[in-house]
Amino acid sequence: MKSEYRGAGAYFYMHGTVVPYTLNFVEAWMTGVPIVAAARNVQIGNIDMRFNEINDLIMHGQNGFLFKSEAQAKGILMNLLLDRPYAAMIGANGRNMAARIFSRDRAAADWTCFFDAHRPR
Repeated sequence: MKSEYRGAGAYFYMHGTVVPYTLNFVEAWMTGVPIVAAARNVQIGNIDMRFNEINDLIMHGQNGFLFKSEAQAKGILMNLLLDRPYAAMIGANGRNMAARIFSRDRAAADWTCFFDAHRPR
């Protein structure tokens, strides 16, 4: 999957209303492919994007993109596909953010903190 993600010009992500982000989002972000995801409070067809933690992770135009309309998504995707150096920079920034949030070291530290806080005394 890493080579598939890395070979993509962008990763278009449409999350669900129950699960705000999924493993495939994390995997894509960790490989450095630029993420293009629906912003909070966007209605796409009959899908309401109200529940979306991705907006708390992605800084639009810095480490990924959040679109508010289908036309905006199309424009962002076209820009990324036409400007590969820009896409690579956004992807690298996204990968750096994803590594800080989802790395093994971070997960281990978070779990240690959780278990320490819930250890019987």
